[in-house]
Amino acid sequence: MEMISKHRWLVSLVIVAIVVAISVVIICSNQVFPTSSSDSTGMVAVSDDSGGVIVVVHKDNTIYAQHIDSMGQAQWGKEGLFIAECPSGSSLSIIEDGLGGAIVSWYDTSARSDDRDDPSYYEPIPFYCRRITHDGQVVWRNEPVSAGRERFVIPDGTGGALIAWDNYSVYHRGLWDNYLRLQKIASDGRYLWGDDGLLVVSSSPFRPLTDEEKAAGIKGTAIRSRPTYEGFHQIVSDGAGGVFVTWNEEDTVGEIKIYVQRLDANGNYIWPKKISAGKGFIQSAESDDEGGVIIRTSDEADLEIHVNAEGDLLDIKKLDLSKLVIDDGTGGSFSIRIEEDPPYGDPRERLRIYWIKKLGSSGERMWEEQKVLPDDSRKYECVDYTPDRTGGVIVTWVLEKASGVYTEARARKLDSNGNIEWDEQGVPVFDVPGAVYQFIETVFNDQSGGVIVIGRLGESAVRGDMIYAQRLDADGNRVWGGGIRIDR
Repeated sequence: MEMISKHRWLVSLVIVAIVVAISVVIICSNQVFPTSSSDSTGMVAVSDDSGGVIVVVHKDNTIYAQHIDSMGQAQWGKEGLFIAECPSGSSLSIIEDGLGGAIVSWYDTSARSDDRDDPSYYEPIPFYCRRITHDGQVVWRNEPVSAGRERFVIPDGTGGALIAWDNYSVYHRGLWDNYLRLQKIASDGRYLWGDDGLLVVSSSPFRPLTDEEKAAGIKGTAIRSRPTYEGFHQIVSDGAGGVFVTWNEEDTVGEIKIYVQRLDANGNYIWPKKISAGKGFIQSAESDDEGGVIIRTSDEADLEIHVNAEGDLLDIKKLDLSKLVIDDGTGGSFSIRIEEDPPYGDPRERLRIYWIKKLGSSGERMWEEQKVLPDDSRKYECVDYTPDRTGGVIVTWVLEKASGVYTEARARKLDSNGNIEWDEQGVPVFDVPGAVYQFIETVFNDQSGGVIVIGRLGESAVRGDMIYAQRLDADGNRVWGGGIRIDR
């Protein structure tokens, strides 16, 4: 085997980045968080499931949190909640805790050298997790959970979290031995699966090449035997306090295989051995809502692999990447298709036409396919679909104006029968004087038939340098004025 697997760069392409969302900091010109123009700001947010948002901000070497309610009011004081001192936080992430609060996680790179010739540059990076309760209490340990990379944090459904990470050790510079570990943290912060977590799989260790291997033409100075795990994985809750863990492993002939294992709420293996789920690079994994897991691959095959709660491989089918299917929240689904006009030529000259149809619980067509957006002669970006939980869907998008230099965020609603509500051309999301650039970062359901939109706005025509939040109610009315500025 070569010193660096020839497949490794392909695997890295399909690792799902944690989406960074942003939310509320300034309300009616009153700052919620102390700010400084000399420091960049990292912000993430989740819905509070009551029409508001919980936002976490990394600024001035400090991590703060704030809760903005459905009326746009800060609930945790002007300064917000202190989470941690963090000189160099990175990969800030947040999830709902399932009880109206949130769980925030981050890496702290401050101790790592910037010098690639320094051995400490390659050492695993510490990461932290803190829970913020719905009433504004910050709990869990101040010290790192562990160190490594490829951290995945998901809720356990009872206020705690399940965490998977690559707890690697450095062999030499950019070479490392990989160890997939799992940890479960209870709602009160107890580590339930030991201080170091549970070891699920490890890579074959590196070793120096022998003279015979060098003579045979194997490149480099080190090698490791197959099969081997190289740090890439996904986890999914099983809905019962346990977890499905999936990972890629290279077999004896150099093929990338997908494996699945299930652990119960106490960290015990439910299946006697890992399940082989075929070949491919894991792109995503999600619950099937029936105790199983659905794995999607990103390679030449583009497969969807279904494994049930007992570890049976139910189905492997080809993905239709031209369509997107989302749950409508009432047992049915929306099928979304994008058509390019013309279907050939320079992509920059094509227009995208967005189509949508609604399907019933058995896949029957509830209403005929129709165009999602109002004017196909215009260019649209950031198109997002948010079910309103009554069988309808709210569509948000960015309309390009003046050759894409000026943009505007808009929204329209289709009811459960496919009728267009709000405005035929969509309602403007923000009303901010001087803002000529608008870009949608993320959209939440507001639990009342409307949406909360987080956007990046700018007075310059080339980029957004202001972060705003807006809530649209079920009738398309702006609840938070022209928008609440949330950066500084």
